[in-house]
Amino acid sequence: MKQVVITAFLFLLSLGVKAQGSVEAKISRVEMMIGEQAILSVSAISPKGAAVVFPEYHGDSTMVAGIEVLSHKDEPVIAASEEGMECHVRNYRLTAFDGALYYLPPLAVQVGNKTIKTKSLALKVLEVEVDTTQMDKFFPPKDVQDNPFLWSEWSA
Repeated sequence: MKQVVITAFLFLLSLGVKAQGSVEAKISRVEMMIGEQAILSVSAISPKGAAVVFPEYHGDSTMVAGIEVLSHKDEPVIAASEEGMECHVRNYRLTAFDGALYYLPPLAVQVGNKTIKTKSLALKVLEVEVDTTQMDKFFPPKDVQDNPFLWSEWSA
């Protein structure tokens, strides 16, 4: 009897959480080279008509030290599979110019009058390895060279 009551309580609790909304964050890649870009996708499931406010990053602002937010784009709102719910999605374009393992903290998304946080994520930025022990194999840029043909030969 005790297990039935606990199971029923957990079921009702999960229905209440779904009715209020939920948020989720996913990143397109967990590793990238310096200067490449990754997409952080934040989705919020909310009751139909509820206001959803995502975190704002303007210009070349940083999400955390070392991770720049280049832009963000809101996807069209779609109806979720459950009655009376809809899904809002915002994609953030991220880049980094220092090699490290970055911790992306939970993002706070306001769904209706409640603030819900996403899970934390990680992004590893890889550096290009340079072998500095063999510097004699590096050559400077070449000068401008003349064409092996005349432009007048091709213009006719």
